[in-house]
Amino acid sequence: MARRQERFFRELPNEQRTDLEFVAREYARAMFFRGRVPALEAKKKDGSRFHVGLNIDTASFSDVARRGVLVSDTLMLSHDYHGDFLNLGSYLSSVDADLDGDVARVHYGMKCPDVQGLGRWILEAEPLMRSGLVWYLPPYANSNVVDPRMGQVVTHYRRLDALDYLVANGRAIDASGATPLKSKVVRPILTMGIPYLEGVSLRDFGKITVEEFNSYEDFRSFLRGALLEMDDALESVQSQVQLAKLESEIRSQVRAVQRRMDQAARTKAMATTGAVLCTSTAALVAVQGEYLTWAVSALGVSAAGIWPAIQSRFENGRRKQRESEWYYVWALMDASRP
Repeated sequence: MARRQERFFRELPNEQRTDLEFVAREYARAMFFRGRVPALEAKKKDGSRFHVGLNIDTASFSDVARRGVLVSDTLMLSHDYHGDFLNLGSYLSSVDADLDGDVARVHYGMKCPDVQGLGRWILEAEPLMRSGLVWYLPPYANSNVVDPRMGQVVTHYRRLDALDYLVANGRAIDASGATPLKSKVVRPILTMGIPYLEGVSLRDFGKITVEEFNSYEDFRSFLRGALLEMDDALESVQSQVQLAKLESEIRSQVRAVQRRMDQAARTKAMATTGAVLCTSTAALVAVQGEYLTWAVSALGVSAAGIWPAIQSRFENGRRKQRESEWYYVWALMDASRP
């Protein structure tokens, strides 16, 4: 599916990206193959415990996508069968043939309540979809198959039985016997307050998630573990208290990363200033004498080699931060700032 989606975006003409209905229709065509729906097949074959399929309203796609990605290996979103029928094309099928023919031409399409909104969301979710972290499953339908019993044109809807939950009013309602393991992480993530999540756009969220993938994976593991440890037997109020504690811990850890990033930035500024302004050991001492004395002692290097050492310390410090699960949330916070 990741390859299919990556190919769709790669082949999508730039001049057509402003036509949101075109984007939605072309995506639906690209994810359908002669009566087969590869997304459904891939979902059924996937052995991941955290491959989550959600049926939601278009207006909730962006918010639910950001939340769902934080706990799922792959998140598949879809609509129900409300909205207009959009014709997409046709294919030949022996399965749908009438009594007098060997094959039938089947016209197929999708049901979509907001095709413009869907096209806009697909473009915003591009980084997540190209990486395979998010899929969209159109609600496909065959529009003019001749029913041999009725002798008339009928519309056959495809039951999306790979979906786990119907999301209504921010709550996940079991749709197809989802495992208790999924419920433990999906239900609370849809309602809890995720610090710094609402302030970042879906496209920026996707770019940060892909670029900081190692840190994202570590944060996802932390969040899953914290949610799985919550006691199902607790009453509603106690569960909300636990979620509030988790939200507070996330904020606290991100503030700690912010302090370390600020310190790293000051170190970088000091190293840059030294490299530009100081051309000899005497000048180093004159410009940054007090800091140089501390640095020579702390880093154990000669005065002549202090600036490379400071720069190295900055690079190592930043690299260490990026390996932390909290760096990912810090990056989201940083992107959400005005």
